[in-house]
Amino acid sequence: MRTAWAFVLGAALATSAVADDTVNIGFFEMQPWIVPHPGGKPTGLAVDYWEKTLAPAMNVTLKWSGPTPMLRLLQQLEAGEIDAAVILSKTPEREKLFVYPKLSFVQFQPTLAVLKESRLAAVKSASDLAGVRIGYQQGGFVPPFLKDPQIKLDLISSPNWLQDNFAKLLASRVDAVFDVGTESLILLASMNGQAEKFRFVPLPVPPQPIFSAFARTPRGTALAAKYEPVNAQSAAAFKDVVEKFKASK
Repeated sequence: MRTAWAFVLGAALATSAVADDTVNIGFFEMQPWIVPHPGGKPTGLAVDYWEKTLAPAMNVTLKWSGPTPMLRLLQQLEAGEIDAAVILSKTPEREKLFVYPKLSFVQFQPTLAVLKESRLAAVKSASDLAGVRIGYQQGGFVPPFLKDPQIKLDLISSPNWLQDNFAKLLASRVDAVFDVGTESLILLASMNGQAEKFRFVPLPVPPQPIFSAFARTPRGTALAAKYEPVNAQSAAAFKDVVEKFKASK
């Protein structure tokens, strides 16, 4: 009887955790995946995946919170102030704080943007980046490759951190700009009408799996359980959408 009661209670708690069908989902700017719009909800490939595929299948609506600097977004997710983050790399430290699904929904290739006149044409080892000042964001995922003591990361916290770092690159205040994915770097350079000024140099590391992650709260855990089967069924189709987008650029 006690076991049966525990099962009923657990089911009731899980149901109550998602009784409110509005998911508060945090985001930071990362074009073309997440494109903020003043006074409105964001657009972009990852936003479309949530709006058009995940949310309807999960029977939830979305409240978009952001754009938020990465460090602040991580703090909000840890505190349960938001239910989920639309895009987040996985690390052992983050796995202790957040609930990740088993399957990523996309993969990014960690890449540097440098000026065309830069001596940096390719990166094969950490020594190639010795003394190179690399602009990035506080709280962002840093591949182990970039944690080599020879490499200097110049970290800033800003909703517009990527634009700010490109401005620093053009002003020679950093030597390169890093992002987890190539597409965001290329798109931002193109939007500024200055793509011809830059070279994009992939790092010699495997593609990075990218997830939506959930708060480690009863509500976040219940939402992750609803997300898991929908993402497992839909991620392959989304990857096809991503490949078609890349081919169109």
